[in-house]
Amino acid sequence: MLDVAILVGYGRDSLGLRSFSIQLLDKPLLVWVLESLKEISKSPLIIVTSEGHAKAIMRSGIELPRDVSYTIVIDTYITFKKPSSLSGVYTALSSTIHDKVFVTMPNYPLVKASSVKKMLTMMDDYDVVIVKLPSGEIEPLLGIYRKRVSSKLEHLLEAGYDIYQALKELKVKIIPVSALSNNPELEFTCINSFQDTFRVGRILATKGLG
Repeated sequence: MLDVAILVGYGRDSLGLRSFSIQLLDKPLLVWVLESLKEISKSPLIIVTSEGHAKAIMRSGIELPRDVSYTIVIDTYITFKKPSSLSGVYTALSSTIHDKVFVTMPNYPLVKASSVKKMLTMMDDYDVVIVKLPSGEIEPLLGIYRKRVSSKLEHLLEAGYDIYQALKELKVKIIPVSALSNNPELEFTCINSFQDTFRVGRILATKGLG
């Protein structure tokens, strides 16, 4: 079984504490993700870096899709001194009841369930499957992780590893997004600034995809 974990406040999340509520056309980024991936999970985990972050989401008044709910989980970084991409992934794996978790962020609101399913078919016996973006960059917070590696990640966190160092200790498969999507430049675009929301919003509106 495959779970979904949305990491809020990690990695490329440079839009501030309330980035999850930034509007892309008429919907917050978080809602785009929930709607895009509800075919995989209608009760995803939302991993946050602090109690304050959790309260911000609960008080935001964001209207969720009717058939979707979520569980907010606060990062276990307290154990490891500070939040990090690695502690976010570890928290997702230690919180799920499923044997695999697709990790993503609100910054990637257009990733489709069909692409995630393709990733799953390519996983074989790898510990992790992550994507290579159109820019050629590897994105560790856009991939499928097996729950079985959670104990190893815990040890690596205790040793002070970051996410990229940790991946070197796992059996990882990297998949170019061109192998997953017919329109990877749009589907795997990263919303990392307000300018991005305007640019992507115009593209979606032009294509009638809003």
